[in-house]
Amino acid sequence: MENFTLRTEDLTLDEIAEIYVDTKLDRENIDFLKSNAAGLLIGSRGTGKTMLLRMAEKELINEFETNRILPIFVSFSSAALVGNKDELFKKWMLSKILFAFQGQLKKMGLLKTKNIFSLLIGVDNEETDKLAIKINNLIKELEKSWKGVNEVENESTPFVEDIDYFKELVNTVCENLQLRHIIFLFDEACHNFLPKQQREFFTLFRDLRASKICCKAAVYPGITSYGTFEVFHDSIVKRVEKDILAEDYVEKMRDIIERQINQRSYNILIQQGELLNSLIYASTGNPRILLKSIYEASEKLTSFKKANINATIKDFYRNQMWNEYTKLGGKFAEYKEIIDWGRNFIEDKVLTETYKKNNRSENEEDYGKQTIYFIVHKDAPELVKKAISILEYSGIVMLHTEGYKIRGAVYNRYQINMGIVATSGSESDLAAYINKLRSGLSIKVVTEFGANSIAFKDLESIRNNIKLDETAIDLQTLLEKNVDILDIYEYQKVEIKKEGFCKLYDILDASEDDLQRARLIGPVRARNILNLSMHALLEYIVG
Repeated sequence: MENFTLRTEDLTLDEIAEIYVDTKLDRENIDFLKSNAAGLLIGSRGTGKTMLLRMAEKELINEFETNRILPIFVSFSSAALVGNKDELFKKWMLSKILFAFQGQLKKMGLLKTKNIFSLLIGVDNEETDKLAIKINNLIKELEKSWKGVNEVENESTPFVEDIDYFKELVNTVCENLQLRHIIFLFDEACHNFLPKQQREFFTLFRDLRASKICCKAAVYPGITSYGTFEVFHDSIVKRVEKDILAEDYVEKMRDIIERQINQRSYNILIQQGELLNSLIYASTGNPRILLKSIYEASEKLTSFKKANINATIKDFYRNQMWNEYTKLGGKFAEYKEIIDWGRNFIEDKVLTETYKKNNRSENEEDYGKQTIYFIVHKDAPELVKKAISILEYSGIVMLHTEGYKIRGAVYNRYQINMGIVATSGSESDLAAYINKLRSGLSIKVVTEFGANSIAFKDLESIRNNIKLDETAIDLQTLLEKNVDILDIYEYQKVEIKKEGFCKLYDILDASEDDLQRARLIGPVRARNILNLSMHALLEYIVG
């Protein structure tokens, strides 16, 4: 069965290079990731942050003999499962970084000794072997701490306890191997971190700064706790959202589709070009949303009919996206009131006014112009900003322009997902309506919300002592949930359950050997099933 790959984590570097589509913005971001400047890559779920990190890694590897810049891709995907007691989380992070560093050196044929610690003295010996084993065991024990049954051994390991020891090791490696510098590319830096862990990570991110070390990290808007890390002083910030008004927007999004499927399936889609474009615009530049909606609208890439496309747009953008957003309130108790307020604000205030503007009569100003934009005053209440940032995280709204000036006041301009705008009214031909929205779209037509807008009045009923940064996850309760909640294809859920993995706990507690005991499951398929499920599970844990 043909399908789209929805997560970069499920692909090798070579596979990523085959499906990657270069846009002007993506090229700027990759060049930034390859530069010697600390920075953050910010974007909603599914916008392609991981792919940009991996492409930067691949290009640096290809250019290594010339530039001597070593990229180290570090995934913290298991962070939500790690305990945070007595600075063990910091040790876990440094241990993961060290072993990612060692793994890359081995992969590129640069490490001639048994382990990275042997580079300090030039030869392998029993002491360095013990140190490597000790740190490897620490990682394994901490990643099982979610079970809550074993105490984690906390033996002295200076390279993961003292940041100066760590940086000295990096400097020694760079000098011995004649490396210009190292770029750490942190994926899942906040995707799978709890708030307290996020703050510890950004403290480490800042402390790692050195002449031979550069750090980059992919983060979500809205749910990231930076602690004392000052985003705009301690790093450069880049956004990843694609511009739907760019001349080559449709062409590039079509390329993304074409590179993932065979020509026969792609031909089925492009035979209905305008219908395909409606789904491309509805996704508002989010590749994962686009691929998921096309898969549903085309009945698993077998046909492409107008009735199915309209039905999919209606269900996907009116129901599925909002349902996923609302679930955040059930998962994070402290978020619930502000999440509910955010949905009411968009549906009752923003979308209502947007629909009116898009359906003006002929004698009204700006007749024929369309909008998906609204602006919020920079001095709006902090809870309003937080609510909007959570909507950003979910991909329902996106920051379009920061510091937009109008009539002497400063606002932030946001754009609403076009599919959600289209399904907020009563139109039956949603595909045609989306194309109408795009053809008349004007960034100058906005719905305005001032610092003291009456639309914010309902916030008075929300608790003043909400502390979103302290939100905790009831991990054990989540792990009891059925695998049906995972964001993977239905046939993949069937395969997982067929092999006896029915709850999230079953996946987390499984090994590839466990999967291979099932009939017809070999090493490759076992690894694919486990990785696929694990990535979806860890993403689900943090929303």
